[in-house]
Amino acid sequence: MITVAGCSILRQSVIGIIVATVYWLAVFSSLAILSDYITALLESSVIIASIYFGSKIVVRLTPRVLVNIGGFLIPLILSIEMIFRLRNVIIIYPLLVLVPLVINVLITYLSSYIVVGRGVIVRFLPPIIGVSSSIALMLSIYGLSIYYSIPLSIIVGYFSTLLGADILGYKGSSENLVFGGGGFYDALVVIPLFSPGITYGLSLLSFLVMR
Repeated sequence: MITVAGCSILRQSVIGIIVATVYWLAVFSSLAILSDYITALLESSVIIASIYFGSKIVVRLTPRVLVNIGGFLIPLILSIEMIFRLRNVIIIYPLLVLVPLVINVLITYLSSYIVVGRGVIVRFLPPIIGVSSSIALMLSIYGLSIYYSIPLSIIVGYFSTLLGADILGYKGSSENLVFGGGGFYDALVVIPLFSPGITYGLSLLSFLVMR
């Protein structure tokens, strides 16, 4: 059996196009905040293409652990890049990432369950709400720019899903594990996909209320 942390409800062509579009917008917005528009446009397009085509490539790490290039490795590289570009802010405000991460690891873990033959399935709405609200709250507490909400959502969304679903959700299972096995529709992609827009909206609302 294969254990995959995925969102199978998204496996439809029309919704797949929406997923790709929204993910591109989230990645482009994050990169545009931290670099110039031309670089962001080129880099976000390469990332989306890499995730899509990489989803068809699976590499075996151990007899029981496999890695999907598009569903795991490319989002991992993107998340690490976001951390690097935000390193000055994260060093000064480490709790900005740590608090939402701990909260959402727990939420994701509680929102995931194993289905024999299908693997680890994530009810992705609670993690999306958890990521969005916790980051918006921390930005409000520290009085930081709402623009940080987009890249922070990608970082926290990815790593909280990796830890809460793929690792903790798999613990104790006798099945094989494919990190990012759902490819373009994996929870590692989907949760960081929808969180940035909601986080930005909540951060903006918080900013307007507190003015």
